[in-house]
Amino acid sequence: MKKNIVITILIIALVGVVGYIGYDKFFLSKKSVKIDEKQEEQIEEPKEEVLETTDETVLTAIDKIDSAWGYYCGTDSVYMTTKKVTTADISNDFAYVTVMNKLATDTNSPVQASILDQAIDETFGKNYQFQHQTYRSCPMYSYDEASGYYNFTGAECGGTCGPTNIKRIVKAIKKEQILEIYIRIIFSNPEIAEGDRYSYCKDSNLEQIVGYLSYEDRIYNEDQVTDLVSKGSLYKFTFKLEDGNYVFASSELQ
Repeated sequence: MKKNIVITILIIALVGVVGYIGYDKFFLSKKSVKIDEKQEEQIEEPKEEVLETTDETVLTAIDKIDSAWGYYCGTDSVYMTTKKVTTADISNDFAYVTVMNKLATDTNSPVQASILDQAIDETFGKNYQFQHQTYRSCPMYSYDEASGYYNFTGAECGGTCGPTNIKRIVKAIKKEQILEIYIRIIFSNPEIAEGDRYSYCKDSNLEQIVGYLSYEDRIYNEDQVTDLVSKGSLYKFTFKLEDGNYVFASSELQ
């Protein structure tokens, strides 16, 4: 009888130990899964840094793409459309007039093709395919394949522009290798005016008028300008970090 009682106690004890071990393993397994999920979340969520809109990194990135020979009224027509624009949509002609606008000097010195290549890489990325040739531009440079230089050909030119678009950088975010710059813009439409005040539209198709501004308003009435810009379209410009430079990746309407 005593022997049976001892055996029963041992069995109960053994079941308890096995159950404890099983529960402990199950608990540790769930805890491990939670830790792994937490680590995975930390890996998947890149650190986000909000930059000042006047930060040099932000202004430098925008400045590289914001001017081009012949685009006296600005390059908004290229980047700010109703469709997403990527580097694949940037023509060689436009890439050329964009970088040459900064490489050409007042003395009209020849520009080496390798220097232009470097500027293209720092603006549109190393994967951008650019072909050296003579492009139509103002002023005019001719490509000499034998010497590897773009030489000034003496064509003088200039241009004027009516009411220009008005835009403001409203936000900038840096996420690891990505820089996102948000710009709000109103598009000028000189075809519709009220006296000396020209219309400004929310959309690039110039269909949604948000208000009117004169030349003097733009200079002396900042509150009115700011109010109209706040009613404009918002675009996100994305730049990718490449060899220490933020290169253009895309722009799209938000």
